[in-house]
Amino acid sequence: MNCGVQAIASSKFLTIIPIVPYFLTSFYTKYDQLHFILNTMSLMSVLIPNLPQKDRGFWETHHSL
Repeated sequence: MNCGVQAIASSKFLTIIPIVPYFLTSFYTKYDQLHFILNTMSLMSVLIPNLPQKDRGFWETHHSL
């Protein structure tokens, strides 16, 4: 589909979408510590699975059998 390119326009768009409400909620809650921690955890739970992955992991490159 994307010929192996990891940073296509749709993936950039889908990465930015959760970040905008994160900044807005941080501003509107006046950077309250509890809300900030909860919002940061929820943002990371959405963004980390979408990060580009390398072809081979650490274990495979350093510990081949």
